[in-house]
Amino acid sequence: LAEAIKGIVAGNKPSVAQTMPIGCKLSGKVHEVSANSVTYDRDVAPLLLAHCAECHRAGEVAPFELLSYSDASKRADFISEMVSQQKMPPWKAREGIGHFMGERVLNELDRQVIVDWAKNGTPEGSKEDLPPVPEFVAGWQLGEPDLVVKMQEAYPVYASGNDINRFFVIPIDIPKDKYVVGVEFRPGNPRVVHHAILYLDRSGNARKRDLAEPGPGFEGFVATEVRGGGVLGFWAPGYTPRFYPEGIGQKLYKNTDLALQLHYHPSGKEELDQSMVGIHFADKPIEKTVGGLALINFDVHIPANEPRHKMSHSFTTPVDLEIIDVTPHMHVIGTEMKVTATLPDGRVLPLIHSNWDFNWQDVY
Repeated sequence: LAEAIKGIVAGNKPSVAQTMPIGCKLSGKVHEVSANSVTYDRDVAPLLLAHCAECHRAGEVAPFELLSYSDASKRADFISEMVSQQKMPPWKAREGIGHFMGERVLNELDRQVIVDWAKNGTPEGSKEDLPPVPEFVAGWQLGEPDLVVKMQEAYPVYASGNDINRFFVIPIDIPKDKYVVGVEFRPGNPRVVHHAILYLDRSGNARKRDLAEPGPGFEGFVATEVRGGGVLGFWAPGYTPRFYPEGIGQKLYKNTDLALQLHYHPSGKEELDQSMVGIHFADKPIEKTVGGLALINFDVHIPANEPRHKMSHSFTTPVDLEIIDVTPHMHVIGTEMKVTATLPDGRVLPLIHSNWDFNWQDVY
C-alpha cells in the first residue's frame, strides 16, 4: 500500500491493483499481503477482471475465458509466464512516452502478485473477497449505430495455407453528405479476421476491380487504386472503438463506397466471414474536421545481415493540427517504431514508442 501511495504522489497512474486489491479493502481494513498469502478471490481476480476479461470472455478474440477461479487456476503457470514477460495484457506502447486512453498495463506489483499466486499452488481464498464479474456491453460497443453496412455475401476462408488479404466493396447509401463521429467494426468471424482497414472510395475504382475478379471482392494488400475518401477506421484484436471528441467529425460524402480491406488468417478448418461496420453520424454542428495523415515509406531496402536497420519518414503540415490518435503499422519483420512531432519552436514532442507486434495492432 505504501508503494501504491508513493506512486500516486509521484504522479504515476495507479492500476487497479494499486488502488484496491493489494494491501487494502473497500471496508478500509488494511491487510498485509505476503508472497505466500496471495489468493485468487482477494488479489488475483481483480487484476484479471480489470485487465484481461475484456478480451478473455465468450465471443471475443482471446482463445479462452478468464472470468472464474476455474478458468485461471488451470492456466496459472501460463498466465504467470505471459505477465512476467509483459506479453499480456497486450500493450505495445512503451511506458513513459505519452499517455493514452484505455492503457492495458500491469505494473511490477501486479505482475508479482500473479507470479506468487501461481508459484504457491493457486489458493482460491474466501468468496467474501471475490469482486463481481464486470457487466460487458453485448453487441455494438458504442450503442446502436445510425447506419450498418455489411459485406454483401459471406466469404469462404480455406482451412490452411497462406493468409488472405482481400477488399470487399460495400456501397454506403446516404441521401446527402454527413459527418461521422464514431465507427465500429464487428468481425463476422473473429477466429479468422486478423485486422481490417476501412478505406473510402469515391473514384469507382474499387467497384471496377470487384467486377473484374470472380467471387466476392478482389485480392489486394495496399489500396493504391482506392481514392478520394481517406480511411474511415481501423480494427485489430483488442482495439476499443471510441467516439471522436465533442465537435469533431469526419466528412462522409454521398455516393461513396466502403472498400473494406480484410486480412484473414486460416484457422485449421474451413470458415465463413461476413463482417459489418456500424457508423454514427453527428446530430450537432461540427467545429473541426478529422482526417488521416499517412506517413508511408515504401522504399524498403534492408542490407543483408543487418540486424537493426532503421528507416524514417516525415511530413511538414501546412496548417496547425491537433493530433487525436496515432496508429503505428509495419509488417512481420518490424520490431519498433517511434513517432515524434517537431513543433514550430523546435521542440521535439514524443508521441509514441511502440514495441511492434504484427499480431497485436492498435490505435493509440
